[in-house]
Amino acid sequence: MNTEKLITIAGVTIIIIIALHLKNQVKKRKKMRSWIGRRQQGRGLLNMLETELLSEDPLLIETF
Repeated sequence: MNTEKLITIAGVTIIIIIALHLKNQVKKRKKMRSWIGRRQQGRGLLNMLETELLSEDPLLIETF
């Protein structure tokens, strides 16, 4: 292969890696926004803790 093809392949590979990284960041951001939205719905610290435990780990709430 000549160097132009190698440079093109390397460039495309870098672009794909960057695109996948940005896509993962958007997914994380969406999860974080929904998590923050759930936090703002609570009325107090204990209510928020109970709601959080219930949604995240229902078995743990029984021992809480």
